[in-house]
Amino acid sequence: MFFVAVLFTEFLYINIAGGSLRPYHLLLALFVPFFLPGLIRLFTTPVARSILFIMLITVISAAGSEHKGNAFMSATLLALNMGVAFSIAVLLTSGRITFRAFSDVLRVSTILMCGFAIVQFVAFQSGAVFALSDTQNEQILRGFAPAFFTEANTFAKYLLTPMFFFLPTVVSRGFTRKMQFLYGMIAVAFVINFMRSATAAMVVATIVAALWYAKVGTLTVFAKRFAAIVVVSTLAFALFTSSDLGLSDYNLYKFATLFDLEALSTDSSWKFRAAAMQIALEQTLADPLRIWIGNGWGQVYAMLDGEVRQVGGADVVNFFAYNGLFGVVSFFALAFASIRSGRRAAQSSLIDSSIGEGVYFALVANFALGLVSGVNLLASFWVMVGVGMATEKIVQRSRARERLLESRATPALRFGHER
Repeated sequence: MFFVAVLFTEFLYINIAGGSLRPYHLLLALFVPFFLPGLIRLFTTPVARSILFIMLITVISAAGSEHKGNAFMSATLLALNMGVAFSIAVLLTSGRITFRAFSDVLRVSTILMCGFAIVQFVAFQSGAVFALSDTQNEQILRGFAPAFFTEANTFAKYLLTPMFFFLPTVVSRGFTRKMQFLYGMIAVAFVINFMRSATAAMVVATIVAALWYAKVGTLTVFAKRFAAIVVVSTLAFALFTSSDLGLSDYNLYKFATLFDLEALSTDSSWKFRAAAMQIALEQTLADPLRIWIGNGWGQVYAMLDGEVRQVGGADVVNFFAYNGLFGVVSFFALAFASIRSGRRAAQSSLIDSSIGEGVYFALVANFALGLVSGVNLLASFWVMVGVGMATEKIVQRSRARERLLESRATPALRFGHER
């Protein structure tokens, strides 16, 4: 039930005390009484400690904010999102869910999401709008298909996770029918909801994956299998651009100007986001205290398009504007700890190599996206952080057992030597 809530209810908001929660935030309460021992043991991992560091800085920033009540409310939402990571880690380290089961759930869920997005897209071409919320209605009318997400961009961000989590499975086991179907669905959904920032993160994660396979000596295999994924994606794009099921004009514009920096600088969507980030930076830099501790989580507002809006953008900008330089340090600490946990999982013999490498690549993709767009509100981002935390805890436990066995064996060896 928790996985279903996390993956399929992002579009559903529950208004409580002036803030908005998702159903999975409420389900987190189940983990506190039942999984507290496992939760506490996770704090031996650098990932968990880096999350704790972020929350410490967030509380300090909220206490020093001009809008303390709102800042603490927003900080609570951030803490609940982080709770997703801890919940996933507890489920995996306790053995209640195996990594293989998690992989199966992610694969099937992604196929269902992409399938529903395709239904939304095709139905709109026929004049019907299958929207799950008012925000989705606006998105579909613009030619996108957000599936079970609030916006098309959020869905595109999510797709990076399964795209790179299952890449090692394709490399090690070939482009099986299951993987052909999965990547075909991902390709179609991504083309419908094309996002340039996600494409940039995709390039970074692909380069990291190529370097990894070059190191382990399977670069040629990776190149062949990855080429197959590119072919599937190209066919999906050709299908939609050449058929009557036309993509939105804005999507076609983004495809046409993907490498045109001059066009990007005049793009209305980019200009709006750039203006929001510029305002957030200017307001923070105007006060020496705010440079260090920020304005309080989510507490930077400005008049944009005739209404007062919360401003920010990329996670690096958000952490600086909301939590100051200490916030930026905490963000990079989390990125370093999480990506390192994924890399260790890829190197560990305790975890299936396809799972370990998938965690590594997916975390790289998510944090690369965080440099140019916001991902800290995305549940799937915290899911992958939680999986990385779980792999790190499993490796820690194995090393602790090895040290214990060595310490027990040492006296016996000495006694035998003396005799």
